[in-house]
Amino acid sequence: MTNTLRQITLCLLAMLWATCSLAADSAEAATAQTRAEAVDKTVMVLFEQAAIDGANSGARMTNYRNRTGYYTTGRDRRMSEAVGKDYRLELVTDWPITELGVVCAVFNIPDDRTVETVIAQLQMDARLQLVQQMNNFAVQSSADPYYSLQSKQSTLKLDELHQVATGKDVSIAIIDTGVDLRHVDLAGQFELSQNFAEDYSKGFNEDRHGTAVAGIIAAKHHNNEGMVGVAPDARLLALKACWPLSAGSMESLCNTLTLALALNKAIMENVSIINMSLAGPEDDIVQLLLQKSLERGILVVAADSANAGDNRFPASMAGVLAATSIPSPDNATGIAAPGVGVLGTAPGNTYDFFSGNSFAAANVSGLAALLMQQCGSTNVSDIAAELQALSRRLAAGEIVNSLTCLQTGSR
Repeated sequence: MTNTLRQITLCLLAMLWATCSLAADSAEAATAQTRAEAVDKTVMVLFEQAAIDGANSGARMTNYRNRTGYYTTGRDRRMSEAVGKDYRLELVTDWPITELGVVCAVFNIPDDRTVETVIAQLQMDARLQLVQQMNNFAVQSSADPYYSLQSKQSTLKLDELHQVATGKDVSIAIIDTGVDLRHVDLAGQFELSQNFAEDYSKGFNEDRHGTAVAGIIAAKHHNNEGMVGVAPDARLLALKACWPLSAGSMESLCNTLTLALALNKAIMENVSIINMSLAGPEDDIVQLLLQKSLERGILVVAADSANAGDNRFPASMAGVLAATSIPSPDNATGIAAPGVGVLGTAPGNTYDFFSGNSFAAANVSGLAALLMQQCGSTNVSDIAAELQALSRRLAAGEIVNSLTCLQTGSR
């Protein structure tokens, strides 16, 4: 081999190595986005569950397929497979939505048929109770966490509020990305954590968005560390349904399946409050579970979308408390709370400033926990009215250092 040929060969090998290295580095980041885009060819169906609470029958456990703690009976599986065969669909997964008494099956469309065409066919099937496409949801945070660092200090005087209430014994399910459970201001604050988005993101402690939301809601107090949350004595559940689009990113997505899994778990755990700092299109399956939550007396707080239009769900749903940031656009509706330049926890025992309706929602959930403790009420309409009164005070720039219980029967 001549020197010239040798040099060309070495150059090509170096280029190949560099290309492979770049591809490997970007593969994980691209996976989340690719899977998110794949929902365009996905449909979901609900049908009546054959054996409710079948997972409790230990003797038959081998007949069940586990999906993040849920079990599908062999009979239900055969139903899912039959639907897939009848309509030439690929079964991705199926699991029982225990709180609704139905099974949810997810299918991919393996050919060039449109989602609309397949849904129209499935809706004619008497075996199926509901048919819909898979939807994507996005967390509601600013792309720049350092936006408006010069914003005025929060009008919430937590040191004074905590003299009357700290959210003690109020349980809050945070349906979001993962949370840094090892953070010095969060360790020990969670009674349960679970990842319902493992197919998209196996990490948990490194996720920024959920970690920020958790710190705003319930970072420890009197520990001589960092910051304090609005309701530091609340009992938290970290239910990961969303995944960051890249490592360390605040931009995160969730979908119908992961949200349904997390909501079902929150209802099963009989939490007091569900925080959903996210928004997307109206979704029938998620709406059924949210309606069940409201019927069970669970307060649901959701971040209103920063953009008007069709992607304000679940904040747009009747009964759900829509949270928006202070300062807010003139046409904003819902409950206003601090959401610009808000200090929050970040992975790795660090802190940062965050902006967006996601963090207004976290403040609203924390305030709801304080009111539930102080006013001796978990009635959703009572707490909503009290939050509206607090919201008006905050929007007017008033310093909030006390809680007022408006409803009769409140102490």
